[in-house]
Amino acid sequence: MIFSSSELLKRIASELDVRQRRVKQIDELLQWNEGDEGMNPHRAYQSSALTMPLQVKLVKLHERAVECVEQIRILNEQGEIMEARKYIQYVQDIITFLRSSTDSSTEAGKAADASYAFYYSMLVKWFLQPSLIAEQYQNMKEFWESWTETWKRL
Repeated sequence: MIFSSSELLKRIASELDVRQRRVKQIDELLQWNEGDEGMNPHRAYQSSALTMPLQVKLVKLHERAVECVEQIRILNEQGEIMEARKYIQYVQDIITFLRSSTDSSTEAGKAADASYAFYYSMLVKWFLQPSLIAEQYQNMKEFWESWTETWKRL
């Protein structure tokens, strides 16, 4: 758990039956896993993604987050809250990876980390209060699209 010393978060996680997850690596996040029915709807690039340069992988990872945010919105509108939560957790895994890979010793790194932290907290709220998804969806989607475009320009 990211805030392992927080008793409140431990209790909430226990009540929601949320298990501790390890930080996934970029290749794992880009890969389709058997048994993840419904996850990651756009898989055309996945087999080739593992051989791509890091910058391209980061673009693809951010594109994946955009796709997942869209799926969260659709599933929420359909009342499929548990399915939407799978996508929420997947985007949280993406943020966890990105934050663990960010150099926080620079101003840009600190700003990126703070930005990712903000959107991670938004996802936690979505998990707990799915009613927030409809009003916050566009902001979340624009955040990921902005990062996608930034990585494409580098």
